[in-house]
Order: sequence, then C-alpha cells, then structure tokens
Amino acid sequence: RRAFNASLDAMFAEGPCSWGRVVMVYVFASRLAKYCQKQNRDSSCIENLVNYSGDYVANNLTMWIKEQGGW
Repeated sequence: RRAFNASLDAMFAEGPCSWGRVVMVYVFASRLAKYCQKQNRDSSCIENLVNYSGDYVANNLTMWIKEQGGW
C-alpha cells in the first residue's frame, strides 16, 4: 500500500489535479492488476489494488471531486 500511495503521490505532485489524473489512479491500478495476473498471483493481489485505488481517491481526491461538482 505504501508503495502504491507513494507512486500516486509522486504523479499528483507533478501538476494540479485534473480529471485525467483521477482516471490515472485507475489506469495505474489496472496495469498493476494485469502484472499480478501475468505473474500468476492469487486474486488477493487484484482485490488489494481495487481497495488501494478506492481508498486513495476517497482519502486524497474527494474534496477536489466535490469542488468539480462530483462525478
């Protein structure tokens, strides 16, 4: 989780929040999920990524999303 969050924090530090960056959270998680699948990891790896991405958005991006009028 720490590495996942740190990677996203670094990506968001590169510029202001935007819808493209919000989508990037899910693209990043999906790429990691594909990697887990190719490495024959058990399904908990992918489940964790789903939880990590949802938690990241909830904890770090909710205010910005609300300011934009929501989803």
